Amino acid sequence: MQNSWFKLIFLISLVFLSCKKNSENNSSVTLNAIVVDYATRQPIPGLTIHIVSGGFRLHFFSDPWDIRFADTITTSIPAINYITDDSITTNGLGHFSAQFTPQFLEGMYTFPRFFTKVDTLIRVSSKSPLWGSDDTNTDTVYLDKRSLLVINMQKLSPVFSNDTVFQNVTFLDAQFSPQYSIPSLKGQIGLANRTITNEFSYTFFKKADIEWRYYRNGLQKSHRDTVVLHQGVNNINITF
Repeated sequence: MQNSWFKLIFLISLVFLSCKKNSENNSSVTLNAIVVDYATRQPIPGLTIHIVSGGFRLHFFSDPWDIRFADTITTSIPAINYITDDSITTNGLGHFSAQFTPQFLEGMYTFPRFFTKVDTLIRVSSKSPLWGSDDTNTDTVYLDKRSLLVINMQKLSPVFSNDTVFQNVTFLDAQFSPQYSIPSLKGQIGLANRTITNEFSYTFFKKADIEWRYYRNGLQKSHRDTVVLHQGVNNINITF
């Protein structure tokens, strides 16, 4: 009897999930937004906006220096193989409209995300990371001139294969308050030199909190400092 109830509940669950998946897959939504210059608040006409879809998995953790969440990439945005990538050009008033169909893949639903591939521009968003990857209800996309924070790390003493150096950057807004962003550990393993480039909006961010830690069979050195940013390229040298 217990096995029969279990089979019945299992079959009902399968039917429910199947219907939900099919309804989600076939339910197209219309995305409407305007692209605006963050500094001037003026619309940006004739700009190509990319609408990508992906699962955007989230990581929740209590210790931002947990190296399980670290990586050794050297740019702000890692290369991501999106499931779809559609592009559309804004009209004379900076508006664009497109259709998006959510999909259920690998145990999660896909969400739309807006961005531009223009190298001189960067998207500005003060959203919490809980919502920053879903643009389903976004009505305004803010873009700003891209500035760079370039961190050059160099080890002065001989390099060992188990040398590990990680640095973490938290950008601060005009009120010098940390933004709601998941810390991004980047670093080097067994290397003498490493250059890490972080993209940011100078209109939105004015300072950066930089912390680095050097490990070899345990923590050897660490340092934390806050630097004032300027528009364009900011070079920071770290030696250890």
